[in-house]
Amino acid sequence: MIFMLDELKKILGQDREKYNFPGPSPVHSPLPQKEVSALYDKISAADGQADLSWDEAHLLMRAVVFEAREFLLEILKTDNHTGSPEIVTLKQRFINKTPDLMRNGMDGACIVASTFIKHKLMTLGINDSIAAHSCLLKELDLDIRPKDVRNHGFHLVSLKVEGQERTFIIDPTYAQFCAETIRLKSDVTASGFTYVRKAPDSLEPGRLLSEQTAGHKSLDFLLQHGFSYWGKGLSQRYLRSFITKPLSADQKNKLDITVDKYMAGCYMRPATTPYALFHLQKKAAQAPA
Repeated sequence: MIFMLDELKKILGQDREKYNFPGPSPVHSPLPQKEVSALYDKISAADGQADLSWDEAHLLMRAVVFEAREFLLEILKTDNHTGSPEIVTLKQRFINKTPDLMRNGMDGACIVASTFIKHKLMTLGINDSIAAHSCLLKELDLDIRPKDVRNHGFHLVSLKVEGQERTFIIDPTYAQFCAETIRLKSDVTASGFTYVRKAPDSLEPGRLLSEQTAGHKSLDFLLQHGFSYWGKGLSQRYLRSFITKPLSADQKNKLDITVDKYMAGCYMRPATTPYALFHLQKKAAQAPA
Protein backbone atom coordinates (compact mmCIF):
# COMPACT_ATOMS: atom_id res chain seq x y z
CA MET A 1 0.00 0.00 0.00
CA ILE A 2 1.43 3.39 -1.01
CA PHE A 3 1.02 6.44 1.20
CA MET A 4 1.76 10.01 0.13
CA LEU A 5 4.46 11.77 2.14
CA ASP A 6 2.07 14.12 3.99
CA GLU A 7 -0.17 11.20 4.93
CA LEU A 8 2.81 9.18 6.08
CA LYS A 9 4.03 12.04 8.30
CA LYS A 10 0.69 11.98 10.08
CA ILE A 11 1.06 8.25 10.69
CA LEU A 12 4.61 8.50 12.00
CA GLY A 13 4.23 11.85 13.74
CA GLN A 14 7.55 13.02 12.33
CA ASP A 15 7.06 16.49 13.79
CA ARG A 16 7.48 15.14 17.32
CA GLU A 17 9.79 12.78 19.12
CA LYS A 18 8.02 9.42 19.05
CA TYR A 19 9.46 5.97 19.19
CA ASN A 20 8.13 3.91 16.30
CA PHE A 21 8.06 0.63 18.21
CA PRO A 22 6.18 -0.55 21.30
CA GLY A 23 8.12 -0.84 24.51
CA PRO A 24 10.69 1.56 25.95
CA SER A 25 12.83 3.74 23.70
CA PRO A 26 16.48 2.72 23.28
CA VAL A 27 18.86 4.23 25.78
CA HIS A 28 21.53 5.94 23.72
CA SER A 29 23.62 8.54 25.52
CA PRO A 30 27.39 8.74 26.07
CA LEU A 31 28.69 6.85 29.08
CA PRO A 32 31.29 8.25 31.53
CA GLN A 33 34.42 7.99 29.40
CA LYS A 34 36.80 7.78 32.35
CA GLU A 35 34.99 4.75 33.79
CA VAL A 36 34.66 3.04 30.41
CA SER A 37 38.36 3.57 29.59
CA ALA A 38 39.42 2.21 33.00
CA LEU A 39 37.23 -0.86 32.45
CA TYR A 40 38.62 -1.43 28.95
CA ASP A 41 42.17 -1.18 30.35
CA LYS A 42 41.35 -3.69 33.10
CA ILE A 43 39.95 -6.19 30.60
CA SER A 44 42.79 -5.74 28.10
CA ALA A 45 45.45 -6.11 30.81
CA ALA A 46 43.95 -9.50 31.70
CA ASP A 47 43.81 -10.61 28.04
CA GLY A 48 40.04 -10.51 28.15
CA GLN A 49 39.86 -12.81 31.19
CA ALA A 50 39.28 -10.19 33.89
CA ASP A 51 36.95 -11.12 36.74
CA LEU A 52 34.27 -8.44 36.63
CA SER A 53 31.67 -7.30 39.11
CA TRP A 54 28.06 -7.25 37.90
CA ASP A 55 28.26 -3.45 37.64
CA GLU A 56 31.38 -3.72 35.49
CA ALA A 57 29.80 -6.38 33.27
CA HIS A 58 26.74 -4.21 32.73
CA LEU A 59 28.90 -1.16 32.01
CA LEU A 60 30.82 -3.18 29.42
CA MET A 61 27.60 -4.29 27.76
CA ARG A 62 26.20 -0.75 27.72
CA ALA A 63 29.44 0.61 26.26
CA VAL A 64 29.59 -2.02 23.50
CA VAL A 65 25.92 -1.46 22.60
CA PHE A 66 26.45 2.31 22.52
CA GLU A 67 29.43 1.96 20.17
CA ALA A 68 27.57 -0.56 17.97
CA ARG A 69 24.61 1.79 17.60
CA GLU A 70 26.95 4.68 16.82
CA PHE A 71 28.55 2.55 14.09
CA LEU A 72 25.14 1.80 12.56
CA LEU A 73 24.23 5.51 12.61
CA GLU A 74 27.61 6.36 11.07
CA ILE A 75 26.83 4.05 8.15
CA LEU A 76 23.37 5.55 7.68
CA LYS A 77 24.79 9.09 7.64
CA THR A 78 27.43 8.22 5.04
CA ASP A 79 27.09 9.94 1.68
CA ASN A 80 26.70 7.37 -1.09
CA HIS A 81 29.04 9.32 -3.36
CA THR A 82 31.86 10.22 -0.97
CA GLY A 83 31.78 7.34 1.52
CA SER A 84 34.20 4.43 1.44
CA PRO A 85 33.09 1.57 -0.84
CA GLU A 86 32.69 -0.90 2.02
CA ILE A 87 30.51 1.52 4.04
CA VAL A 88 28.32 2.31 1.03
CA THR A 89 27.94 -1.44 0.47
CA LEU A 90 26.94 -1.94 4.12
CA LYS A 91 24.38 0.85 3.87
CA GLN A 92 22.56 -1.14 1.19
CA ARG A 93 21.76 -3.79 3.80
CA PHE A 94 19.53 -1.38 5.74
CA ILE A 95 15.86 -1.52 4.77
CA ASN A 96 15.21 1.84 6.45
CA LYS A 97 17.88 4.46 5.72
CA THR A 98 16.69 6.92 8.40
CA PRO A 99 19.66 7.75 10.72
CA ASP A 100 17.47 7.97 13.82
CA LEU A 101 17.15 5.26 16.47
CA MET A 102 13.68 6.53 17.37
CA ARG A 103 12.38 5.78 13.88
CA ASN A 104 14.58 2.95 12.69
CA GLY A 105 14.48 -0.61 13.99
CA MET A 106 17.66 -1.34 11.99
CA ASP A 107 15.96 -3.94 9.81
CA GLY A 108 18.66 -5.66 7.75
CA ALA A 109 21.53 -4.42 9.94
CA CYS A 110 21.79 -7.29 12.41
CA ILE A 111 24.84 -8.94 10.85
CA VAL A 112 26.59 -5.56 10.56
CA ALA A 113 25.98 -4.90 14.27
CA SER A 114 27.15 -8.40 15.24
CA THR A 115 30.34 -8.01 13.21
CA PHE A 116 31.11 -4.72 14.95
CA ILE A 117 30.49 -6.31 18.36
CA LYS A 118 32.75 -9.26 17.51
CA HIS A 119 35.55 -6.92 16.43
CA LYS A 120 35.14 -4.69 19.49
CA LEU A 121 35.29 -7.58 21.93
CA MET A 122 38.35 -9.02 20.18
CA THR A 123 40.20 -5.69 20.50
CA LEU A 124 39.67 -6.03 24.26
CA GLY A 125 41.01 -9.59 24.22
CA ILE A 126 37.56 -11.16 24.70
CA ASN A 127 37.49 -14.08 22.28
CA ASP A 128 34.77 -16.17 23.88
CA SER A 129 31.90 -14.73 21.89
CA ILE A 130 29.58 -16.05 19.18
CA ALA A 131 28.18 -14.20 16.17
CA ALA A 132 24.99 -16.25 16.18
CA HIS A 133 22.16 -16.52 13.66
CA SER A 134 18.63 -17.81 14.03
CA CYS A 135 18.79 -19.62 10.67
CA LEU A 136 20.71 -22.47 12.32
CA LEU A 137 17.56 -23.32 14.25
CA LYS A 138 16.43 -24.95 11.01
CA GLU A 139 19.13 -27.57 11.44
CA LEU A 140 17.92 -28.80 14.82
CA ASP A 141 15.72 -31.87 14.86
CA LEU A 142 12.51 -29.93 15.51
CA ASP A 143 10.48 -30.96 12.46
CA ILE A 144 10.05 -27.38 11.25
CA ARG A 145 10.31 -26.03 7.71
CA PRO A 146 12.97 -23.48 6.78
CA LYS A 147 10.28 -20.90 6.01
CA ASP A 148 9.01 -21.22 9.60
CA VAL A 149 12.17 -19.56 10.96
CA ARG A 150 12.72 -15.79 10.78
CA ASN A 151 16.33 -14.84 10.01
CA HIS A 152 18.21 -12.69 12.49
CA GLY A 153 21.79 -12.25 13.69
CA PHE A 154 22.76 -11.49 17.30
CA HIS A 155 25.74 -11.89 19.59
CA LEU A 156 26.52 -14.03 22.64
CA VAL A 157 29.50 -13.37 24.89
CA SER A 158 30.78 -15.19 27.97
CA LEU A 159 32.41 -13.18 30.76
CA LYS A 160 33.79 -14.05 34.17
CA VAL A 161 31.51 -12.26 36.63
CA GLU A 162 32.27 -12.58 40.34
CA GLY A 163 34.14 -15.81 39.74
CA GLN A 164 31.58 -17.54 37.49
CA GLU A 165 31.11 -17.77 33.74
CA ARG A 166 28.10 -15.73 32.68
CA THR A 167 26.71 -15.38 29.16
CA PHE A 168 25.08 -12.23 27.80
CA ILE A 169 23.16 -11.59 24.61
CA ILE A 170 23.90 -8.37 22.73
CA ASP A 171 21.23 -7.47 20.20
CA PRO A 172 20.81 -3.77 19.38
CA THR A 173 18.59 -4.42 16.33
CA TYR A 174 15.72 -6.54 17.74
CA ALA A 175 13.30 -3.58 17.47
CA GLN A 176 12.86 -4.42 13.78
CA PHE A 177 10.56 -7.25 14.90
CA CYS A 178 8.36 -5.02 17.04
CA ALA A 179 6.70 -2.53 14.68
CA GLU A 180 2.99 -2.48 15.49
CA THR A 181 1.21 -1.69 12.25
CA ILE A 182 3.70 -0.48 9.64
CA ARG A 183 7.10 -1.51 8.46
CA LEU A 184 9.37 0.28 6.02
CA LYS A 185 10.00 -1.79 2.90
CA SER A 186 11.81 0.58 0.55
CA ASP A 187 13.72 3.83 0.32
CA VAL A 188 12.18 7.26 0.13
CA THR A 189 10.97 7.92 -3.41
CA ALA A 190 9.62 10.99 -5.17
CA SER A 191 6.09 9.87 -4.40
CA GLY A 192 6.63 8.91 -0.77
CA PHE A 193 7.25 5.63 1.02
CA THR A 194 6.12 2.05 0.61
CA TYR A 195 4.73 0.36 3.70
CA VAL A 196 2.82 -2.82 4.45
CA ARG A 197 0.22 -3.14 7.17
CA LYS A 198 0.55 -6.12 9.45
CA ALA A 199 -2.37 -8.31 10.34
CA PRO A 200 -3.37 -8.24 14.04
CA ASP A 201 -2.27 -11.87 14.37
CA SER A 202 1.10 -11.31 12.65
CA LEU A 203 3.62 -13.84 13.98
CA GLU A 204 6.46 -11.36 14.45
CA PRO A 205 9.24 -12.46 16.85
CA GLY A 206 8.63 -9.39 19.04
CA ARG A 207 5.01 -10.31 19.53
CA LEU A 208 5.81 -13.99 20.08
CA LEU A 209 8.43 -13.10 22.70
CA SER A 210 6.18 -10.62 24.51
CA GLU A 211 3.34 -13.14 24.78
CA GLN A 212 5.47 -15.77 26.53
CA THR A 213 5.58 -15.96 30.31
CA ALA A 214 7.91 -13.20 31.55
CA GLY A 215 8.67 -12.42 27.91
CA HIS A 216 7.34 -8.87 27.97
CA LYS A 217 9.80 -7.86 30.68
CA SER A 218 12.66 -9.52 28.76
CA LEU A 219 11.62 -7.72 25.58
CA ASP A 220 11.40 -4.32 27.26
CA PHE A 221 14.90 -4.63 28.71
CA LEU A 222 16.37 -5.81 25.40
CA LEU A 223 14.75 -2.98 23.42
CA GLN A 224 15.93 -0.39 25.90
CA HIS A 225 19.46 -1.55 26.60
CA GLY A 226 20.34 -3.75 23.60
CA PHE A 227 21.65 -6.57 25.81
CA SER A 228 20.50 -8.93 28.55
CA TYR A 229 21.73 -11.78 30.72
CA TRP A 230 21.43 -14.99 28.68
CA GLY A 231 19.89 -17.17 31.36
CA LYS A 232 17.99 -20.36 30.68
CA GLY A 233 14.63 -18.60 30.65
CA LEU A 234 15.60 -15.86 28.19
CA SER A 235 17.52 -18.20 25.90
CA GLN A 236 14.46 -20.41 25.53
CA ARG A 237 12.03 -17.52 25.05
CA TYR A 238 14.29 -15.61 22.67
CA LEU A 239 15.05 -18.53 20.34
CA ARG A 240 11.42 -19.64 20.30
CA SER A 241 10.39 -16.17 19.11
CA PHE A 242 12.03 -16.75 15.70
CA ILE A 243 9.97 -19.86 14.99
CA THR A 244 6.70 -18.64 13.53
CA LYS A 245 5.06 -22.06 13.56
CA PRO A 246 3.31 -22.94 16.83
CA LEU A 247 5.41 -25.53 18.65
CA SER A 248 4.10 -28.58 20.44
CA ALA A 249 5.16 -29.29 24.02
CA ASP A 250 7.59 -31.94 22.73
CA GLN A 251 9.12 -29.49 20.23
CA LYS A 252 9.54 -26.86 22.94
CA ASN A 253 11.25 -29.35 25.23
CA LYS A 254 13.53 -30.51 22.41
CA LEU A 255 14.51 -26.92 21.60
CA ASP A 256 15.21 -26.21 25.26
CA ILE A 257 17.59 -29.16 25.61
CA THR A 258 19.38 -28.49 22.30
CA VAL A 259 20.33 -24.85 23.00
CA ASP A 260 23.95 -25.90 23.61
CA LYS A 261 24.00 -27.77 20.29
CA TYR A 262 22.62 -24.69 18.57
CA MET A 263 25.27 -22.43 20.14
CA ALA A 264 28.04 -24.85 19.13
CA GLY A 265 26.82 -24.70 15.54
CA CYS A 266 26.84 -20.90 15.63
CA TYR A 267 30.37 -20.89 17.03
CA MET A 268 31.59 -22.99 14.12
CA ARG A 269 29.76 -20.86 11.53
CA PRO A 270 29.81 -17.23 12.70
CA ALA A 271 27.43 -14.78 11.03
CA THR A 272 29.59 -11.79 10.10
CA THR A 273 30.08 -9.59 7.06
CA PRO A 274 33.58 -9.09 5.57
CA TYR A 275 32.75 -5.53 4.52
CA ALA A 276 32.26 -4.39 8.12
CA LEU A 277 35.28 -6.34 9.34
CA PHE A 278 37.50 -4.88 6.61
CA HIS A 279 36.36 -1.33 7.42
CA LEU A 280 36.93 -1.77 11.17
CA GLN A 281 40.37 -3.33 10.68
CA LYS A 282 41.35 -0.53 8.29
CA LYS A 283 40.11 2.10 10.72
CA ALA A 284 42.04 0.51 13.58
CA ALA A 285 45.23 0.41 11.49
CA GLN A 286 44.87 4.13 10.72
CA ALA A 287 44.29 5.14 14.34
CA PRO A 288 47.23 6.87 16.10
CA ALA A 289 49.20 4.60 18.37
